[in-house]
Amino acid sequence: MVVSFVVPLVKRGVEAGVHCMHRMAPAFQDVRGHPVHIVAGNGKLPPQDEILKRLKNPVAIITLVLTAVAFGVAMMAIEYSIRIVALNLALVESDSGFGSIKLPLDGDVPDPTKSPLMADYDDDAPGGSTTGRSELITANLRSTMKHLRSVGGFFSRFRGASYGIFYGVCFTIIYSVLSSALSYFSVLGVFVAMTLTSALTCNLRAAWTHATIAAPSKKGFFQAYLSRQAARKLILPNLRAQYAVLLTQLATGVTVYNAHRFVQHRGVSLITVNAYLLPTVVAIGMSLFVVLPCHIALIRAEASLLPEDRAAIVPFDRTFNGTLTWEFDSCLQKFARHFSITGAIRSLERKVFKRAVVILLKLFAISMAMGVAFVALISLEVFVLVGKTNVAWVAQQVRH
Repeated sequence: MVVSFVVPLVKRGVEAGVHCMHRMAPAFQDVRGHPVHIVAGNGKLPPQDEILKRLKNPVAIITLVLTAVAFGVAMMAIEYSIRIVALNLALVESDSGFGSIKLPLDGDVPDPTKSPLMADYDDDAPGGSTTGRSELITANLRSTMKHLRSVGGFFSRFRGASYGIFYGVCFTIIYSVLSSALSYFSVLGVFVAMTLTSALTCNLRAAWTHATIAAPSKKGFFQAYLSRQAARKLILPNLRAQYAVLLTQLATGVTVYNAHRFVQHRGVSLITVNAYLLPTVVAIGMSLFVVLPCHIALIRAEASLLPEDRAAIVPFDRTFNGTLTWEFDSCLQKFARHFSITGAIRSLERKVFKRAVVILLKLFAISMAMGVAFVALISLEVFVLVGKTNVAWVAQQVRH
């Protein structure tokens, strides 16, 4: 029903745009069709040249570039603090009462020699007062950011960024070298390069996850990495997460190809418009029900291997209510639990999945709001830099 209204409107909009271009073309061409410049009688520059001159001004360039850079930095900061730090904490926080953290009551005088985050405990801690949790720390973004600020100040929301950069650089270098060496095998070479890179860098990724959820530590940068024997357990969950992304990309590409062939044979109609919407539906569905469960399972597997001498900044159960284990009777059970997509889905709790989806939806809404604000700010800057007279000239040319 909606498409039946949208298609005629789009068609009329295209026709109006073409008609406007044809009407504007003679004003900038001579009888032979060659472009000409408009010369004003008062000796001033023609409007289009004056607009270009103002936009090429160093002040204008610096203003627009600084605005774009500031927007990019703000978007990266928001995405990292929400999609990485807040999401990781929400995925590992326990809501069963196990592994609660000890917080000072109102009126208690905290010991200045201790950090704001107290030690973990399982049950009642002797000799200390505790507060019961009425809701999760990560119940919403505001409480999560408030908790992060209490742990390490403003920059605590970017915790683990150095490990993430190191992991990204190492992953890129290793993958580039392997894919170049295996380029002779085409698609198979890329697949093997991705597999080997994920297996080799699983320890680096685990350290990144630990840095986002663990309490501040005085350990050195390279002392936070797991041993080889412990990191070996993460190979299968890492490969599953990578293969889930590749599977989603493959399914979306196949759907786009089939939709394009369908449109070529049937022509433009209501059915073909729906066919073009199908790849978007497939991509969103696969991302929600394949990629996200595998990602959650990977984060939880990495968090469960957090060293015993390090505490999490949220209530944390290493077994996640008994859904995660590393002891199996056979390799088949281990494969089914840590490599298959069904194993990831079965180990996923519905409330955790809902929590992750809500956080991602909030991130999307914040990103859209930031985009609208950026477009409005850039438009305002261009309006001021170009001048009201020139903007009115552009609007008049478009209208006529």
